[in-house]
Amino acid sequence: MYNHQQALILFKEIQDIQGYDLKPKILKFKESLTSIHIIHQLVSMGIFKVVLSYFISLPNEVLQVIELLIKDRETAQSFINSSFYEEFLPLINEQTQPEIIISFLRIIRLVTRYTKTNPDIIIPFISNFINPQYIDSVEILNNFLSYHIQISYPDSLEPLVGKFIYTTQPSDYVLSVYYNIFTTGEDALIHIDDLIKVLPRSEQTKTFVVGIFTKIMAGYLSGKKTIDQTKLNECVMKLLSSNVLNQISSFLSDSYNITMISFILTYFEFVSSDYRGISYIKMSNALHNIIMLLENTFISMRCYEKIFNIMTNCSTDNTLYFAFRSLNIIRYISDIIEMRNIKEPNTLNAAYKVLFAYMNQDDYSLLTNIINKNDSDNIVWLCIVAKTENPRQHIAENIIRYLNNDTLYVIVDCIIKYFNSIVKLKEEIKKEFKTEEESCCEILIKSLIQGYQVNQIIYLFNQYNIKIEDKWIKNIDIDSFFITIQKNNIPTIQLIKFYSLLLSSPSLNNNIILLNTIFEINDNNDFSIQKEIIHFFILAIQTSAIHLIDDLDWIDCLFTRFSSIPQLHQQLIQFLTIYNHIKPFKNEFKLKVLNFLTSLLDTNQTEECCSLIIELSN
Repeated sequence: MYNHQQALILFKEIQDIQGYDLKPKILKFKESLTSIHIIHQLVSMGIFKVVLSYFISLPNEVLQVIELLIKDRETAQSFINSSFYEEFLPLINEQTQPEIIISFLRIIRLVTRYTKTNPDIIIPFISNFINPQYIDSVEILNNFLSYHIQISYPDSLEPLVGKFIYTTQPSDYVLSVYYNIFTTGEDALIHIDDLIKVLPRSEQTKTFVVGIFTKIMAGYLSGKKTIDQTKLNECVMKLLSSNVLNQISSFLSDSYNITMISFILTYFEFVSSDYRGISYIKMSNALHNIIMLLENTFISMRCYEKIFNIMTNCSTDNTLYFAFRSLNIIRYISDIIEMRNIKEPNTLNAAYKVLFAYMNQDDYSLLTNIINKNDSDNIVWLCIVAKTENPRQHIAENIIRYLNNDTLYVIVDCIIKYFNSIVKLKEEIKKEFKTEEESCCEILIKSLIQGYQVNQIIYLFNQYNIKIEDKWIKNIDIDSFFITIQKNNIPTIQLIKFYSLLLSSPSLNNNIILLNTIFEINDNNDFSIQKEIIHFFILAIQTSAIHLIDDLDWIDCLFTRFSSIPQLHQQLIQFLTIYNHIKPFKNEFKLKVLNFLTSLLDTNQTEECCSLIIELSN
């Protein structure tokens, strides 16, 4: 009670006092601030403005009093409302004495700890003092981050905070701030060995050091140019060493810190996304520690997602692929989905990707529960079902919604499998899959346009005699389509057969590239090829292509070529008959045909010859 009364009396006295009596009164006033109740009352009476008015005379003492007055959120907010931004902050840039600057920074640290402040106003005042001499400066930055306040222009702060890493034992505040404002990581690259050394210090240390390592790996994998590419490469090799990978992954086995676990899993996500990273993971114990996390129920769905992504990344390595398959990974992941009741879309999608990456035809019986989920809004689920033995309806027509340049390569491989399953169905069942078959064809045509799996798709269309429809090729550059196909060295006979199927499309059948490609195939020594060529032109002249063929005056050349091959005479007569019905022959060419037909009258084509001779004679 005595201190309370004394504090109020002293407060009244110091409002008016000047000269040599001021310092002892201020010191005595400071000693009277013994309870939070007194402080709150004085703050409500405007103590901050009064005390700050004596700063020029007694800077040290004034700063000591202000520091004592900031006890909690209420007092910090009062300081902000009264004089913090307008009067207090500008004073710091006028100071040259380190001890006074330290006092300023301590007060700012308290204010930013207790209440949410504006870093865009504060940082310009303290930026000159962000260096290891003033440790409070980095704690101020950390306070901003603790309130989830985004710091503007982190790239300008990074080299300042980076100086704190030069100390042999950077504090967790330093590591936290450096992680959050990481842009180039130049200082981290220089002192990577020191960061590796402090890894085991505490869970906070582990969290932010691994976070810094993750950002280094992300920068490396992104291919962005850094100030020192050689240093970056050296740094990455250290981060990929078995020692570091084992050390980081070992933190997973004895921690319940979800943030730290999430950071570590993100790190291994990046490492496993690079083929070299996978080879180093193979030489460590990291995968064991990561997979064992799946047995824990406390980890978040986001952590499950990261683990699944790591497993999927590892499937690109043959050794790890077969190692996971030997562990019955398909059944294990299927059970995890059920037991953990995984429904969060991103996590479920990541789990499906593991199944998709490791599944083969022996696993279909293990996927019954997954297939029965009927998750038609998930592209990976659709691809899994497309690869199974028994085709289901509405798979291709749903998959096509997700078709783009990024998904095409995965989707097409599944659709080829799915399409093969559909066309082999019994006719009465196959009718139910008509829409599915058309969706498959549309996807496969888009793949041809992109130049992916061209040979396999053309063989598939030829094998099942799938005629091309205009609706599958809408909005495409037709000339580019033909050029793409011809770049793929398709076997000649397969190319002719496929081009014959293209003739069913009005958009394609009179294309000069299509017709000219077949016309210029000149291999008279291969009867099977010549047979396909004449079959192509028999189909072509029954479309609008006949007008282009007639304009190009190819009839004489085609007649000369095929009349010299006795095995093709019957087809040639068919070709000539159809052509003459649509485009009657000119007299000179008509005589040539009549002479040819007359020479065949004593052969087994007599009936067809006579019929055409009569037509041409009328």
